[in-house]
Amino acid sequence: MRTPVTVGVVGLGDWGPRLVRIFDELPTAELRWLCDESPAALLRLQPRFPAAKTTVDIEDLLADEELDAVVIATPAATHYRLARRAIDAEKHVLVETPLALSGADSQDLVDRAERLDRRLMGAHVLLFHPAIRRLKELLDGGALGDVYYLRGSRLGLGKPRLDVGVVGDLGPHDVAAVLYLLGDEPVEVTARGGQYGEAGVVDAAFCTLVFATGIQAYLHFSWLEPQRTRRLSVIGSDRMAVFDDLEVERQLTLCERLPARRENEALGHGVSVGAGDLVCLRLPDDEPLRLECEHFLTGIRSSADIMIAGARESASVVNVLEALQHSLDANGRPEPVGGADVATTVIQLPVFAPEA
Repeated sequence: MRTPVTVGVVGLGDWGPRLVRIFDELPTAELRWLCDESPAALLRLQPRFPAAKTTVDIEDLLADEELDAVVIATPAATHYRLARRAIDAEKHVLVETPLALSGADSQDLVDRAERLDRRLMGAHVLLFHPAIRRLKELLDGGALGDVYYLRGSRLGLGKPRLDVGVVGDLGPHDVAAVLYLLGDEPVEVTARGGQYGEAGVVDAAFCTLVFATGIQAYLHFSWLEPQRTRRLSVIGSDRMAVFDDLEVERQLTLCERLPARRENEALGHGVSVGAGDLVCLRLPDDEPLRLECEHFLTGIRSSADIMIAGARESASVVNVLEALQHSLDANGRPEPVGGADVATTVIQLPVFAPEA
C-alpha cells in the first residue's frame, strides 16, 4: 500500500466542500488542511472532518513540508496568484476553472509547473463525465461520420458574476468539452451579447468557435433563461449525438441519419433527409468529480509528466475564453486564439489503469 497523497483544500464556498468530501473519502488521499479566509466557513466543516487542520492563511499550507498538493476552489480572480504561490512552494496544484483570467497568466503557471516538476491541473469536471467520455470514443471511432458542427447551451436564471462575465462564468465547461471532443483548438472565435438587466453587464452571449478543419461550434450562454439547460449536440454526416447533463435516464442519445430521398418532385420540393431511431446509450454510474480527483492523485503518483497535458489543456481553454471576451467587448469582431502554433495543439486526456 503506497502512502496517500496529502491534500489541502483552499476555499470552502460552493465547490470547496464537495472537493473536501471526495478527498476525505478517497483511500489514495489524506485530507490534511482546510483553508478559508472566513472562520465561519471553517467552523461549519471542521466537525465533519476533525482530522484535518484548519487555517485562514494559505501560508500555513505552503509551509507544511508534509503537504503534497493544494486544491484551489476560491474566486476566479484569485486563481493565478494562489496557484503560482503553491507551485513556487513545490506543491502539486488542482485549480477550479478557469485556471487564470488571461492566457499569459495561464502559460506562466504551466511553465512554472514544468520547471519545478509539479503537477498542475485545471478542474474541468465535465471531461470526466461518462457521457462525454463515451462521446469522445464515438467521435474518435468515426461513429458519427464527418463532424459538421457542435451546438451547446448553458442557460438558466443566475446572479451575474462581474469578476468573469457571462462567458467566463458559464463558458469554461463547454469550451473545454468542445476542445476535448475535437482534439483541437479553434483558430478564430466571435461572440456577441446583450445587456438586458444590470446596466453595463452582458447577460447573454452567442459564441462561435471556428476550427482549421472547417468545423464550427456554436455556444449559447445566458443568466436570463427561465429553464435551466445543460446540453451539447454533435451533428455528423452519419449520426447526431446529444448530451443532456440534466437528464437522468437519457444523458447521451444517438440519432441515425437516414439516406436522403426525393419527395414530391412534381411539386418542386427538394431532397429530404430523414432521421432514424433514437438510441439511448448505457453509461457507467460514476461520479465525475470523484473521477477528476482520482485522475489528479494518479498523476501525482506517476513518474511520467502526464498531468502537464492537463495544464496545457486548461491554458488552451483560457486562451479561447480570453479571445471570446475580446470579441464580445468589440461587438462580435473575429478574434484569433492563442499563438501562431495553436492549430497544432492537440487536446488529450490520459486514461489511467487502476493501481495494483
